[in-house]
This record gives sequence, C-alpha cells and structure tokens, in this order.
Amino acid sequence: MKYTIRPNNEYFSPILTKGEIVHRNKENDEVIDFLKDRPMPGTGTIIRVLKDVSNNRPIINIDQEDLNEAVKAFAFYDKASNKPILNADVTFGMDYFWNVPDLSWEIPNIGTTINVQEFKTTPIDSFWFSVAEVDPRFWINDGKHERPENMSSVLFIITPMYMDEDKKDVSRLGKDTKISDVLNISRIVIKMDRDRKMYVLDAAGILYEEKANDDTLERLIFECLEMPENYRVVGQEFDQFVSEIAKYNEQEFDIHGVIKSAIKAGIVEMKNTYYYFEDKPLGYTVNEAVNNLYSAKMAGTLKKIRTALKNAD
Repeated sequence: MKYTIRPNNEYFSPILTKGEIVHRNKENDEVIDFLKDRPMPGTGTIIRVLKDVSNNRPIINIDQEDLNEAVKAFAFYDKASNKPILNADVTFGMDYFWNVPDLSWEIPNIGTTINVQEFKTTPIDSFWFSVAEVDPRFWINDGKHERPENMSSVLFIITPMYMDEDKKDVSRLGKDTKISDVLNISRIVIKMDRDRKMYVLDAAGILYEEKANDDTLERLIFECLEMPENYRVVGQEFDQFVSEIAKYNEQEFDIHGVIKSAIKAGIVEMKNTYYYFEDKPLGYTVNEAVNNLYSAKMAGTLKKIRTALKNAD
C-alpha cells in the first residue's frame, strides 16, 4: 500500500516553514513572494531507530523473520572486518546492524511517499514503516493507530494515499466527489471477500501472485482507483465496476462473471447500445443484464448462455 508522509505543521520551526522567493515583474522591479505553512524545499529530517533506555532494545514493531529480510536488503558491511552484516537480534540494540551510521531515514520536510507491501517485496520501506508504527515522532493516520495526545511532538503524519484528504488529485474520485465518497469506496474494497478482489483485478488485467495476501490485493485495487478511467471494464470505469461487484449477492456475482466471459467470447454482443444474446435483449449495461438474468423468467436464457460458453471452450 502506498502512503504519503507529510510534515506536522504544529512541530516544524518557522525557520523551515516560512521563506521568501524573489522575482522580477514586467517593470523589472523586485517582487517578494512569501512561502508559508510548509517546509522549505531542500530541507530534511534524519530519522534513526530509537532504543529503549531501560533495556537497550530497538523501538520497532518487527519480528525476527522480517528483520532478517531487512538486514539482507540494507546490505551493510562491518568496516572493521570488511564482512557483510547478515543478521541482527531484534531485542539487542548493541548488535552492529543497529549502530551502523548509514541506518538512517532522511525524510524531506516537504513530504514524500513510501510503498509498503510484504517484507520480501519492499523490505526497506516496510522496515521504516515498522519504526514509524511505534516511534513517537510519527502518527500513522489510518484509523488503526491511536492519535497521540500531544500532536506537537509528532514530526510526520503518515496516511494511506487513498485516504489522504490533502491529496487534491488522487483520481476522479478525489477530484469530482467528496472525500467521504473516496473513503466509502475504500471501505468497500477492504470489506470485499478475497474472490471478488481477485475478480476485479482479473477484469482490469492486473497481474498478481495467487499467494498474495489481502493487503497486496487491496493495494493493487487502490492503485487502479487512482486513475479509474484507465481501467475500463465492459464499458465501465474501474470505480463504478468495483462498486457494482461489491453490491452483488453470490448468485448475481456468478451471473456477472458469466456475462463478462460471454462478452469476451462474442456470445453476448452489443448492438445499437444494447446487449444481446442471439436475438434476446439483455440490457443497456452489464449491471442491467445481471438484474434481468437474475429474474426467474430469464432462467432459460441464462442456461443457454452457460451452455454456449461451455461449448465455446
């Protein structure tokens, strides 16, 4: 899943959040434009892993297996022995890995993004996200992490990209509708069962591993939702398609799959803005065709479509 990292304006010093740009107007006079309420370009904050002073344990939400993946990805060397650092103990802050000077995360004070998937896929971003989950200098604003009582101690706020209210051009969803609508479709995706998540990705032609976990499937769907117009599915933009699939009961979901396969096989065709099976009109849209074929009086037509598909294989 992609996240935006934005500075907490309650924390950053006015030295970093206010500045000026000088340019000349048509009369060649100097004009000063002030930059306000955002950090100046070219500044950054160095984040290192904190340690618990009572037991010298690194402050990070990570298990040993994932740490092993991260250690390999960082590929640090012990300068004294000139040997690669291959392991580290998640509970022991004296291990060389935790004390390598290069083990740092420089975050631009104007903000940035990270992509967090499985540790094997994005080990370094996932490592620093695991730091941010328990580091008081961060707040992950995703509805799962409690908001700190004192926000003035928070340097950066991390937000899932699809929920980022400050993002002005997330997609057609963010541009043409209210943020509540963006959050609604996000909730729809999260609540979908696994089969439907895979179904909408298949329909959009998005590749994924069969063993991919739900977080990975959701991330791929959200990336499509950023530009739904680029992922048209049987005449619909991707966000509309996802919303409809989520509403179907199991039988309607099955019928939708039948229609989609029949359209792909040329068994159901669009004629004069209407979908037809042979000479039988089904509806103006796939959704209307699903509703019509769901009715008992169209059971015979649905059976014929299934048979035609079977014979086409």
